[in-house]
Amino acid sequence: MKLAVLSDVHGKDEKLRSIAGKLSAADKILFLGDLFTEGDDPNACWELLTQLHTDVWIMGNTDEWLCEDYDVSTLNALCRQEALEAKAKMNPITLKAIQKWNKEKKFKLDSCSILCVHDYPMTDSLSAMKNKVYSSGADLILCGHTHKPALLRFENKMIINPGAVCEGQYVLIEIEENIESIEFISF
Repeated sequence: MKLAVLSDVHGKDEKLRSIAGKLSAADKILFLGDLFTEGDDPNACWELLTQLHTDVWIMGNTDEWLCEDYDVSTLNALCRQEALEAKAKMNPITLKAIQKWNKEKKFKLDSCSILCVHDYPMTDSLSAMKNKVYSSGADLILCGHTHKPALLRFENKMIINPGAVCEGQYVLIEIEENIESIEFISF
C-alpha cells in the first residue's frame, strides 16, 4: 500500500495543485495539519484534498486557530492577523469540517501500527524521543509542523516528518506487512 504523507500546506493551493496528479496514484493520503493561513484561497486547498479523497485529516496549530472555540487573542499579532484573514476567506462548510479533525489518529496497516500527529517534539534528546516512540505503541509516527523533512529510526520504530508542501516537500511510503520504502519528494 502506497501512502502519500503531506503536511503544512499553509494555503498554498498552487503548490498542492502541482502535485495532485502524483497524489492520486497513492492508495491513501494522510494530511498532518496546517492546511490554512497565509495563502490566497484556503477553500481551494480544502476542496482539492477533499477531491483526492484524503483519508486522514489531522488538525494542526494553524487549523485550530480557525475553530469556533479558539481564542485568537492569545496569539501574537502576526498569527492573529493571519488567522482572522484566513477565517474571513473561508466558506462555512470548510470551517465546520475543521471542527471535526482530530489532533491525532492511530491505525494499523497490515502489521504496522501508525500514529499521525501534527506536532511531535523533535527537539527532545534522542533518548527522550526514543522513550516517547516506544511508549506511543506505534511502529511509525508521522508528524509535521517543523517544515523540515526528517527520518529517525529507533531499532524497528520510526518517526517521519514529510517536510512542508508549502516549501515543496512531501513523502511517499510503501507498506507491505512492514515499511518497504520511504521516498522524500522535493518539487
